[in-house]
Amino acid sequence: MPGLDEEFERRWHEEAEAVMSGMREWRLQHPKATFREIEAAVDDKLSGMRARLLQDLALASRRRPAGQAAG
Repeated sequence: MPGLDEEFERRWHEEAEAVMSGMREWRLQHPKATFREIEAAVDDKLSGMRARLLQDLALASRRRPAGQAAG
């Protein structure tokens, strides 16, 4: 992505891995969860990640040098 550095990408790969790890742990703790319970847990984990990603992308846009076109 234009304007996003390696640190940004590294951080988000780690964030995604943390979500996946958290869901693996959740499934171990809830082996008989229904589809709806699994869906709610996934939505909960992803909604936090989504909010942080939106915030980081918005802040990265604000730091773009003057005159640099949006991607």
